Amino acid sequence: MADALVELLAAPFDAAKYQDDYRLALMNLIESKLQGQEIAAPPPAPGKVTDLMAALKASIEAAKRQRQPEPAATAGREASATGGRRRKAG
Repeated sequence: MADALVELLAAPFDAAKYQDDYRLALMNLIESKLQGQEIAAPPPAPGKVTDLMAALKASIEAAKRQRQPEPAATAGREASATGGRRRKAG
């Protein structure tokens, strides 16, 4: 199931799409410390239990829906693939 999700979401890597939020926050913290500001650690966030299997299944379904072509585009391709005639089901 994980392999299917990876295959559905695979795309060329573009580093410009991402930024290092951790590094930015750390640099801001260091700058604040250098200016003499007192830094207090934030309280720990309450833990939330996540059903990983349900989240994985939902991700796969969302990726499949995102990759499906629109119905009008599919009908046009079917007609051109069969020479303008639709095949009978059966």
